[in-house]
Formats: sequence, structure tokens, C-alpha cells
Amino acid sequence: MSEPQRRRGSVGWWIVALVVVALVAWLVWAWGWGSGTAAPEAPEVETEGYGREDAVRLPVTTDPPGPATRWQAAARPLALLLASSLATTPVAAAEAAGEAAAFTQTAVVLLVRHGETDGEGAERHLSAAGRARARVLADALATAGVERIFSTDLPRTRETAGPLARHLGLELETYDPDRLADLAGALRSGGTSLVVGHSDTTPDLVLLLGGAPGEPIAHDEHDRLYRVELPSGATGLTRFGEPSRAP
Repeated sequence: MSEPQRRRGSVGWWIVALVVVALVAWLVWAWGWGSGTAAPEAPEVETEGYGREDAVRLPVTTDPPGPATRWQAAARPLALLLASSLATTPVAAAEAAGEAAAFTQTAVVLLVRHGETDGEGAERHLSAAGRARARVLADALATAGVERIFSTDLPRTRETAGPLARHLGLELETYDPDRLADLAGALRSGGTSLVVGHSDTTPDLVLLLGGAPGEPIAHDEHDRLYRVELPSGATGLTRFGEPSRAP
């Protein structure tokens, strides 16, 4: 018999023993509860007035409970004992530990806007300044522990994420900028991820992750690097590369 099987067997016998002991105690208690003599004259207790002279006084009923009441009351401690014993088994303790670990699991999300571009239109590419910024980003995050890199399926974002992805040997994962809630859910699974987006989607995603994006990203601003910790939403903001806006 393997060690896990022996462990499960010992836990099972332990539970059975507790059930038997609790059942015997319950039967003894329930059987002997109505065997007393008639109750003495009922005392009086204050139920209203809190000690004032006009306090209403009602008798306290101390007659032995009937059979139905006796069995219902006797069942309560048995249920409590069984619940307590099951909650403290090694299996239950392991499940509770797993739930606690899942709740405290942390993730880090790094977010940037794409680098500077040439021309106009959705399919535009990075300019020389944008390509230089992408290389700086790769150098800055080379040892940051990035495990996943997400990019929209456009040339300017893919070219911004490309140098780091090649350096780390990671495949770019594309996401739909119109479905940021789905991306936010995937990012909560743990680890460190980089998301390359746009001037509007980047702060929106920071908000969805519970972070604080700050002021809107200007049209000529490309050097923000957000760091959002999950599940707390703690947000850090740094700059990388040459300043993209005139002071």
C-alpha cells in the first residue's frame, strides 16, 4: 500500500472513531434528559424596564422538554462536534492551505505604449526613434523575469515588443484591444508579463487591473513604463529611453 493510501486510510478510521464516540455520548445524554422530577416554582426575571420600578416580570419556564424538543436539542452538539472534527482533518487542512495560496498568489504586469512611429494610419511602423526605444526597453527588462509578452496585432506594437521577445526566446501573444477585460483576467494567473499597447488602451488596462494610471497619455508621449502588482493593484510609473516630450 502506498503512503498516500495509508494516510487516507488512517484519516478515515479517525473520523469513524469520532462519529461513534459522539453518537454514544449523544444517545446517553438524550436518554437521561427527561428523567428528572417536576420543576420547582418558576422564578421571575426582568424582561423590560432594565431595573426600573415598572419593569415587566414574566415567569421562566423550567419544565423538562418534551421528546421532540429533547431530540432536536440533543442533535445540535452532535452536529457541531462532527463539523469541528471534519474541519480539522489533514485533508481539510490541505484544502484550506491550497485556497489560501491561490488567494495570495501574486502577479506583476508591465505596461508600455508603442514607440514613436513614421507616417499615419493603422499599419504604420516604428521610426528610427521608436526602434531605438524598443531596444532600450529590451535592455531594461532583460532581467525583470518577464514570462509572457502581449501585443496588439499591429506593426508598431509588435515592433516595440519584438526585441525583448527575441532576447528572451518568447513568442508574442496577440490580444484584442476591444476585449481588455479578457486580457486582464489572463494576466491575473500569475508571473510577470509585459503588455504593449496604445495611448488609450494602456491606461484603460491599468484601471482594469486595479491600478492608478494617472494623467492621460499625450499623443507624443512614448516613455511611460507602468508596473502593476496583483492582486493589490499597487502601481509604479517610471520612464525609459530618451524623453519623448519636450520639457
